[in-house]
Amino acid sequence: NGASITEFDQKQLTSFRALNMGIIFQQYHLMDYLTALENVELPMMLDEKNKTYRRKRAKNLIKLMGLSHRENHYPNQLSGGQQQRVAIARTLAMEPEVILFDEPTSALDPEMIGEVLDVMKSLSKENYTIVCVTHEMGFAKGVASKVIFLHNGHIEEQGTPDELFNAPKSERLKRFLESKISSFFAKLGFEEIVTPNFSYSQHQSIDDTKELITFSDESNNQVSLRADSTLDVVRIITKRLG
Repeated sequence: NGASITEFDQKQLTSFRALNMGIIFQQYHLMDYLTALENVELPMMLDEKNKTYRRKRAKNLIKLMGLSHRENHYPNQLSGGQQQRVAIARTLAMEPEVILFDEPTSALDPEMIGEVLDVMKSLSKENYTIVCVTHEMGFAKGVASKVIFLHNGHIEEQGTPDELFNAPKSERLKRFLESKISSFFAKLGFEEIVTPNFSYSQHQSIDDTKELITFSDESNNQVSLRADSTLDVVRIITKRLG
């Protein structure tokens, strides 16, 4: 509404956060003694919404999360991904204008991460403003309209996903992308990893504009990657990250 929250006192700031912002934490913070449906209803109870309204809205949100078949289950009967989706539904129950995601997939097993990211992608297409802290580079590149790279609490670089992932300027950001690529290939069993402007398992210039990158796995199987430039490697790999 154009108001500057930097001028709010603590009471105004608390009210603004309660009425306009929702937060998804790393942990789910569901009430163990309530079902999935009741957990989603809870904030509407505190807001004194009538029972008919809150039950209908909770059911719609649970359905939106693809969890209608689990609505009467308790948190300990749900997977990590399902619990996080219940937490997202609970936040949406209050119709926030801004949703803050604090590493929402960090506590999940790898196979559960995709289902939560899919929900976040669908929310990004709706009328929500999303601010997300994440290390999921593929998700950030594919969904974000603006990316901010932080180092030690300071903004190191910011811009569009295309600018940061395809043409990073900061050496710290380049090293960060290097580490993400290395981690990605390490999970696949590769040894020496390709990174922009760093050492490769095998590397040869095809001509002045092309490069051929070769990876060797533990069985000496080789996979080659042809890139227009070393930074193009980042473009190719980040599509598979996250």
